[in-house]
Amino acid sequence: MSHAQVSAKWKETTHTDPIDYLASHGKTWGNLLADVTAQYNEMEANDLKLQTLILYSGDTDLQIAADLAQHFSCPIVQAVYASPALLLSATTKYQVGGATAPAGVTLLSGADRFGTMEAVLKSIGE
Repeated sequence: MSHAQVSAKWKETTHTDPIDYLASHGKTWGNLLADVTAQYNEMEANDLKLQTLILYSGDTDLQIAADLAQHFSCPIVQAVYASPALLLSATTKYQVGGATAPAGVTLLSGADRFGTMEAVLKSIGE
């Protein structure tokens, strides 16, 4: 379910889908679903062991996490949607932003987005 679908169904949140953000990168919601589905299906079909997985805490951390995922050429998932199976499939896991991360996941976070970026850059040695 998308953010908007969850908000509409349970009315406990006002989250929306990142449609404008996706459009700014030439993508649609359908592209995102297709990309995620294709990646998931590839992992399932090939019993793929990911080298690296990037999680992100929230919308303010998405761009930094996307840049890190591009650096490692690896998948990116919002932390709340990371299944235990997905976490187990990755050798190295980073979470960008947030106060805590799941067990076995390296937390890269700061007091604000600039502090988070600094933590990310330190982690990759730049």
